[in-house]
Amino acid sequence: MKITTGLFEQHFHGCFGIDFNKASVDEVVFLAKEMFKRGITTIIPVIATDTLENMQKQITVITQAKLKLDNACARIYGIHLEGPF
Repeated sequence: MKITTGLFEQHFHGCFGIDFNKASVDEVVFLAKEMFKRGITTIIPVIATDTLENMQKQITVITQAKLKLDNACARIYGIHLEGPF
């Protein structure tokens, strides 16, 4: 049996029908669990250009989700903001 290090997903907007611009805390946690099952151990969620209010809200959502992750979840390493930042 070969053991390799986990993969690092450095730029993605979501998957499994979940979009980081619209996701709830529970959806972000679900996505992190599903990514971990597939060998992705670290993620950087991307929030696409949107209204300032929604981008701030989604930063809070992802930050809250990070606090709920357990050992069976991909770690959230940061948040990438697309747009003029």
